[in-house]
Amino acid sequence: MRKVILSSHINFLFIIILLGGIGLTGCESTYTKKFQASKSDYGSRGEAKDELIQGERMYGLTIQGGLNHQNKKLQYSKELSTVLSELPGIYSGIVMLTDRNAYAAIIYDNSATGSKGTGTPDESDHTGTTRGMYDTHTGNQTADPNQIATGINSHYTENNPDNLSSKMKQQIALALRNENPRLLEVYITANREFINQMNVYYVESTRGVSLNSYLDDFNKLVTTHFGVTK
Repeated sequence: MRKVILSSHINFLFIIILLGGIGLTGCESTYTKKFQASKSDYGSRGEAKDELIQGERMYGLTIQGGLNHQNKKLQYSKELSTVLSELPGIYSGIVMLTDRNAYAAIIYDNSATGSKGTGTPDESDHTGTTRGMYDTHTGNQTADPNQIATGINSHYTENNPDNLSSKMKQQIALALRNENPRLLEVYITANREFINQMNVYYVESTRGVSLNSYLDDFNKLVTTHFGVTK
């Protein structure tokens, strides 16, 4: 009789543990689903069909004809830069506005997941944080004040804009278009050299210099970096 009671007790405990595990799994699944549906989860970069995007793609090369970057005006947009920098996962952003398009240069951080494609190597070198110096390659103790993206003990960049999450680029484009519905196209990159060049234009703008004097160089830069439609 004692063995039967003990066996029943063990079975009862097993059922409780099993049900508890199911409950925890359910909670975890619910939490995961909520996070995946939030604006802080960009998933991973989609393939050619941009399967992570719901609805029409709102960024990049969307107009046929090869005239995408024949901009006639150039200015720094404080409003669009603020909107960009407030998005999940974006540490800092600079937006240049033309008569046609918006060009967004971003530095991203760890406040969101899936900002770039799975398996894409990390460009940043953070070894200096454990060795007590800024740049372990050169021995420099400070960063170049003219560059906001160095890849050394800083937030993240990505050389190829195609490696950024399509969902993140879509969210950026929608936010900028909501602020300025007249935008024809929105181009987005986290390329380090591009970011630093946009910072040069930003600094010049704060000094009161008209950016139209840089227009030819700017158009060449964005044409090379983003390409044109056929």
